[in-house]
Amino acid sequence: MTVYSKKKGRVFLSMNIVSQTCPKCKCELTENYNFCPNCGKKLTKAERKYRKRENGTGNISKLSGNRTKPWMARKGDMLLLGTFCTRAEAQKVLERVTDQSINDRYNMTFQQVYDAWMVTKKPTISSSLLQDYQDAFKHCTQLHKKKIRDITHNDYALAIKKMEEEDFAESTVKKLRTLFTQLCKWAMQENILQSNHALNLVVTAQQKKESRRFTDEELEKIRSSDLPAAKLMGIMISCGCRPNELFEVPLDRCYPDHMIFGSKTKKGKDRVIPIGEDGRAYYQELLEASRKAGKQKLIDSYPGNKSRIPWTNRDFKRAMEELQITDATPYTCRHTFITLAIVGGMDLPMLESIVGHVDAQTTKIYTHLHAAEMVEAVDTSQKNVAKSKKNRRKLIPENTA
Repeated sequence: MTVYSKKKGRVFLSMNIVSQTCPKCKCELTENYNFCPNCGKKLTKAERKYRKRENGTGNISKLSGNRTKPWMARKGDMLLLGTFCTRAEAQKVLERVTDQSINDRYNMTFQQVYDAWMVTKKPTISSSLLQDYQDAFKHCTQLHKKKIRDITHNDYALAIKKMEEEDFAESTVKKLRTLFTQLCKWAMQENILQSNHALNLVVTAQQKKESRRFTDEELEKIRSSDLPAAKLMGIMISCGCRPNELFEVPLDRCYPDHMIFGSKTKKGKDRVIPIGEDGRAYYQELLEASRKAGKQKLIDSYPGNKSRIPWTNRDFKRAMEELQITDATPYTCRHTFITLAIVGGMDLPMLESIVGHVDAQTTKIYTHLHAAEMVEAVDTSQKNVAKSKKNRRKLIPENTA
């Protein structure tokens, strides 16, 4: 309905208003108007005006349309901080970053943070640790596209729980927790985060059963085999090095009967790794071949896969199938060396130095003594005690009358 104002002679278009009575002249309104047709009083509710924010503190604007989060907050060179349900939420975010220097990195996703962090981290870590981080990153795909500042402590905890439900070992889950902590630290240094959201994550996964040692029959099969993978295992069994150390040792750190190399712990790095007689022949064969060919690493003259993981998945696996050995990993070689060294009477400090363990407790984890060996050790110990008592009696003079 179109109405002409008696006072100003203007046309008023109808619209929805709550009141049906003019607040000024109290006349009854049969239609909804922007202005009262009788006195000209404005009847629409004025939109609330907010005080302009100070320069450099960002701005808040309302997006058009019917949106769940219509309020948008920006900072700096119109850097988008996010959209929010209420203006108060947008205001709170701006206040939190008022004293921060915000740049384009503020909106980095988890994957972008990982890529940027890896650029600086990669040159400082070993290839095995690099592989651990890469594997851990693949186990949290649900976080990759999220902005890291939006990822909460609970999100990280759920990623940990997901791995535990998939029956991953404790050591594998802890690598993911370490990755989360490292990325959050980097984000704090870049002023993306104010606190480390990955702190105090609890890991409840249980460590898988310890790797066993090779039996005497299995050792005989390995030592008599002509397979290149078996010969490489013979080197590891004769020196107790970590599998990754044999694949990474540079040629200039290799000598005719030992290597000076290591990884993982401070005590494990740059240690002397003696090569035992059982594995020395093939070790020297690789050493001579690599030097003649002008290679960089000892493993470069090996005829099979020259990287640890492909070697484990292919060469080692095929060798175990051909030799009919089950339930073994490359680390079984290291376990076997430590156990045989203890049985052979090597003192613990010397053994710790060779294998690169910081304390004796770690070395004990790697020992796998068979029942017969334990019984023999007890018998030998008791015989030594009895012999000692007998010798003491001979030293005591008999009483004379």
